[in-house]
Amino acid sequence: MINRYIMRDPYGEAESKEPLLHRIYIQLPMIDEIAKEKGMEAMNDFEQVCYLFKNNANHAILKTKERLVRKLMEKHEKFKDDEGLWSLAMSRQMAEWREKNNLLDSYDEGKQKGLELGTLNLLAMQIKQKFAIDAKAWLSTLSLSQLYELSNQLLTCDTWEELQQHMH
Repeated sequence: MINRYIMRDPYGEAESKEPLLHRIYIQLPMIDEIAKEKGMEAMNDFEQVCYLFKNNANHAILKTKERLVRKLMEKHEKFKDDEGLWSLAMSRQMAEWREKNNLLDSYDEGKQKGLELGTLNLLAMQIKQKFAIDAKAWLSTLSLSQLYELSNQLLTCDTWEELQQHMH
């Protein structure tokens, strides 16, 4: 269930007898197997806490008297009772949500602008090739739906004037 890693120097020796960095990976899916094998009462504090983290919807573990579980629950209750801390945590979470939503909005907005610019540039190039006219300024006055319509008209119109007439 647990993989431990030790920092080593170039000679393969442990970096320090008292390392500042400990890296431990816990394979949480294994905790369900341990719980089945041992039963909740036989699990040690650490195993019960891992089980609680993985299966926090299961409240049976919260009724156990194990020290770590009890300590976690005490800390959680203390946290809930501290209005200042609770408010700070909630405001931080709200800020994270706002930032995430702003990023999503910015992404969507950038995607839309990129689509418009790409369409405009493609049509400008096609008009230049077909009619030998630089139409970027005119194209920038059109909406995206007009640009799409223009791309269809570009295939059927034979003159620049005819193309412009179809767009009015």
